[in-house]
Amino acid sequence: MGDIASDLPAKRKCLGVDCEKEAEALQCPTCLKLGMTDSFFCSQDCFKRNWAQHKSIHKTAQGKTQNGIFRTIIPPKVVSEPDPVTGLYNPFPTYSFTGSVRPVYPLSPMRTLPKSIRRPDWSETGIPKAERRLNRSKIDLLDPKGQEAMRKVCHLAREVLDITAAELRPGITTDYLDEVCHKACVERDVSLLVPH
Repeated sequence: MGDIASDLPAKRKCLGVDCEKEAEALQCPTCLKLGMTDSFFCSQDCFKRNWAQHKSIHKTAQGKTQNGIFRTIIPPKVVSEPDPVTGLYNPFPTYSFTGSVRPVYPLSPMRTLPKSIRRPDWSETGIPKAERRLNRSKIDLLDPKGQEAMRKVCHLAREVLDITAAELRPGITTDYLDEVCHKACVERDVSLLVPH
């Protein structure tokens, strides 16, 4: 039979500055997310009092995680090199993201439009010439024909938005929603970027 003292859990000192108390089971939740398992405090009040100083270790730990020291403890879900199974990768591996959402590449190839759909003037060069000519201080009043065309464009835009919104659910990617929107536009033989 083992020594009773050795069977008891080791006593920990509270991480609070100038706190001489023993730590309880309260741990910093941010430290736990970062994989740091030894951040115990004696009470919630002690944790709150020490928060301003304590949180500085989170930035240090996040930097170490990005530099690879903690990568063996908490492997990243998406890395800068394509995953051998999925082929997905994060094109911004050194960026310090604040939440759990990460970009995932590759995206779908550029989608094509039928020749029947008008392109905006910037579709080839990237330079919006018509927009540069707009007088932003003058409001154009539409004649009856222009009003009817505007109603048609707005009706088509609403249809496309409704079709795209119907596909929203957890786990759907924006890349997929782009595809749904693109197909809905092509089915209506319109580019929502060009007024008709």
